[in-house]
Amino acid sequence: MAQETFTKDQLWAELEKLGKDKVRERLATGSYGDVGNKRGLVKEWVLLNEQSRRDAAEAAQMAIACSARNAAWVAAVFAAIAALAAIMALFK
Repeated sequence: MAQETFTKDQLWAELEKLGKDKVRERLATGSYGDVGNKRGLVKEWVLLNEQSRRDAAEAAQMAIACSARNAAWVAAVFAAIAALAAIMALFK
């Protein structure tokens, strides 16, 4: 078998084109070999890809939590205004 020459950037560009599902499939079927530099780089790419997805999900959760917190503050302010208006109505 001929020695394959590639750089990490070239390999990762190829993996990006294939997409994470296809790369995982090929990794599972041994298309990148059982050991070696290429398999190691592919596994690294998959792990980083998964971490990026987790980071994006965490950022989305934080944005939702901030929106919920802001909505709670707005609701609390309007409830206080409504309570104040009710008290004022009692004394008219």
